[in-house]
Amino acid sequence: MRALVELEWMKSKSLSVQAKKPAINAIGIYQRRQSLFAALPQRNDGVIFLGDSLIQTCEWSELLPLPGIQNRGIAGDTTDLLLQRLDMIVDAQPKHIVLMIGINDLRHQGCDIPSVLSGYEGILRRLTTELDYTQLLVHSVLPIHPQRFQARFKRSGVHVNTNVKEFNTQLQRIAQRYQCVYIDLTSLLMDSAGQLDLVYTTDGLHLSGKAYNVWAALLESHLPVGTLPDLECLNNGHQQSG
Repeated sequence: MRALVELEWMKSKSLSVQAKKPAINAIGIYQRRQSLFAALPQRNDGVIFLGDSLIQTCEWSELLPLPGIQNRGIAGDTTDLLLQRLDMIVDAQPKHIVLMIGINDLRHQGCDIPSVLSGYEGILRRLTTELDYTQLLVHSVLPIHPQRFQARFKRSGVHVNTNVKEFNTQLQRIAQRYQCVYIDLTSLLMDSAGQLDLVYTTDGLHLSGKAYNVWAALLESHLPVGTLPDLECLNNGHQQSG
């Protein structure tokens, strides 16, 4: 069944079987994280946080009062690369998967949005096909703050939020098609211009501690956690500080 699912996805994309590789300077990080995941003891029935650096850089097990959290984020990850490392996720048979992926595809000029959506759908297809009792929490891709992003990374980001907005509209429909929970984190972290609010970012792309508090509070209604900070209070604090 697993081989058939992957073969169907590859045919639908009309791409070669060879997966896209991360940038040269990210290969070492990617390989080290994969090696670490393989060495860790497998824990079933837990909560897997899956995605790119926005997942990796948070200490989820400390932020959320919930046992069995496993952080499987890798900085620089893309939809194509994530699809290639799902064996370990499927084998773990988690109760919940918190998924955030896509910004590393969408932040490149000339990115093919239909192709990225097809890759994302391949991820959802496999996970929902092979994990009958797993709740999948699909998150909207977050916008960036273009000016801060350009100042930090020396690259233009003016095109990114247009890609993100178009992508999220389609992603919500795909998530619903696969009966996943779609979580709109974007509306909570963006400013009035539709950019990632400077209160919530350190460099225009990655998130601050305050942003992760808002994210954790949003997850409270979807994960079996204890008492978390009240989301309305967090938002009120942001408005007062702004």
